[in-house]
Amino acid sequence: MLTLPDSIGNLEQLEILWAFNGKLRRLPDTIGDLQNLTYLGVHNNDLYNLPASIINLSSLEDINFSGNNFSFEDLTGDQQIFLNRCCEISE
Repeated sequence: MLTLPDSIGNLEQLEILWAFNGKLRRLPDTIGDLQNLTYLGVHNNDLYNLPASIINLSSLEDINFSGNNFSFEDLTGDQQIFLNRCCEISE
């Protein structure tokens, strides 16, 4: 299964993460440690959901998860509320 390494959460200064047009199946929970992340582009992969830790991304402004195996309606209520408050969403 293709995924980003758990160590991605150690990139404390990361502001933009583009991991699109691949075959990612999941994102690690450590993605929620990226407190400076403003843009997350994970479109056109094989993701089935977003990790619960997505709600910890306090600087997130924009997310694109279109072209995956889930939609906004498939996210948890907490994730939907968080993304509606913080982000421009492309699904």
